[in-house]
Amino acid sequence: MMMTKCSTVCEMPLHSRLAMTLALAMTTTRTKVQYESGELPQRLSYGEDYIRDFDANAYVKKNYFNEPPVDNVVEPFVLKNLHDFYTKTAEFSLDSASILEFGGGAAVSHLISATPYASNIVFADYSPSALNAVDEWKKAPFTREHQNDWRDFFRYVVCDLERNADDDGDELIRRASQLKGKLSSLVPCNILSDTPLGNNDYDQRFDVVSSAFCLEVASRTYEQYKLSVKKLVNFLKGSGSWLVLHCFLGAIGYCVGEKTFFALPLKEDVVKEALDEAGFRLVKFDYEPEKANCQALCHAVGQLK
Repeated sequence: MMMTKCSTVCEMPLHSRLAMTLALAMTTTRTKVQYESGELPQRLSYGEDYIRDFDANAYVKKNYFNEPPVDNVVEPFVLKNLHDFYTKTAEFSLDSASILEFGGGAAVSHLISATPYASNIVFADYSPSALNAVDEWKKAPFTREHQNDWRDFFRYVVCDLERNADDDGDELIRRASQLKGKLSSLVPCNILSDTPLGNNDYDQRFDVVSSAFCLEVASRTYEQYKLSVKKLVNFLKGSGSWLVLHCFLGAIGYCVGEKTFFALPLKEDVVKEALDEAGFRLVKFDYEPEKANCQALCHAVGQLK
């Protein structure tokens, strides 16, 4: 399937970009699409469309469970960087860190490395369908028969990255049970609101706020993206706390089934400026070029000054 490279797309005016095939974005292997007419839909889904149009179970079933994590376009990059953050960069002791996963979608895979170090995890997303999918996983037994058990992702992190032997699968069950126990709350969020966690704007502040492929699909402009990063500061405990971001550079949209959702075509300097202007010291910035039909996958870690 022919796809237009984002490096070319992003140099074009917006109206020209929106007349071409979408580059792909968001939390895992993306559905590659090409419109035979060479035109995009007249309207890209955005904002409240997530409440009506985003089918989380269909999304994760098609994009996460059709292939093992090591063959996934996006997940190895994300999971390796999260593993490095929790085991090397942050130096948390076990069961010590309060974590907010902001805009987690329907995926629990990004919390596997965090679990041993977490005291509690609050999981937030805008889509009710996404929150329901995570809630169903939390309540379901960790078995192969349950379609969204994430077993291969647990195996990739626990066995491949952490190098734990697990011939009988007990270690995977133990980690999954541990994560389910530490998922203390599933809450709606809206980064564009003055109160991004709504009535759940906790008095509690967090040691880590982690957000993957969320802010760029909610923000319409670079200034709005930078403001979104600043809003996340309000959920951190203060100096020394961490913000962990994963994003796509140069993508302008992504597909879920028949729906095409908007994405802001981020640039490296915009992400770095957003962290700096929000008061973070850039600790790590990593990227892999030309992944998932966009300019690059980006991983950024900021520590609050």
